[in-house]
Amino acid sequence: MARREKGLENSNIITYDDILGQLLEARRLGVTPVWAPQGYGIRADVEYEGLPSAWPLEFVPLAEKLLSSR
Repeated sequence: MARREKGLENSNIITYDDILGQLLEARRLGVTPVWAPQGYGIRADVEYEGLPSAWPLEFVPLAEKLLSSR
């Protein structure tokens, strides 16, 4: 919905979630996934997939870094 309403490309969207399956689907769609370690995911599984992670207070700086590196 945000993509349509704001005219965003998937590559400019970052999703923040704790469920690995949802993060992998986001990545498959070209959205940048960031794992929320305070949730239900298993760190070893997330690290195996090479996904970045951020605690809530770390999310905005990480998102800025990810977007500026494009």
